[in-house]
Amino acid sequence: NIDTGDRDLVGEIRVKGLDLEAKAELTPDVAVTASYSYADSEVLRSDPIFGTPVTGNAVGIVPRHAASLWVDYTVPGAGNRGDMTFGLGARYTGTYFFATQNDTGRSEAVVLLDAAYSYDVTDRTELSLNIHNLADEQHVVGRGSADYYNPGRSVSATLRHRW
Repeated sequence: NIDTGDRDLVGEIRVKGLDLEAKAELTPDVAVTASYSYADSEVLRSDPIFGTPVTGNAVGIVPRHAASLWVDYTVPGAGNRGDMTFGLGARYTGTYFFATQNDTGRSEAVVLLDAAYSYDVTDRTELSLNIHNLADEQHVVGRGSADYYNPGRSVSATLRHRW
């Protein structure tokens, strides 16, 4: 709900769509993953929300199009050094309405870049570093009594050991 920030109770919605993903190893050291999602959302039945009829509207915060592309390059280990993998990816999110009323604005379409690095410390231990939103891109993802922005750049590290 745009006025209170609470979610709206909508009687019935339908989302028809398609999800596709393809993976390819271009060489023994280079792998590519691509995905695409299409979602056609519609409110089938609902009482008006704050006096605004919403039947037939698109469901808020549901982008029609989303896609991603990720490339990994692996440097094989040598001697005491394990494999190292470097990854770079892009995530696309298409526009969407901020609310089910479809009258409070639309988001911008955005592309965010991510990066990753992993190192096989041993055959059972891996160290990885991930950077989401590499360029620290900022955009409005929701609107109510104030604009809401996407998370900025984040960095995470993981040490994984398989017993």
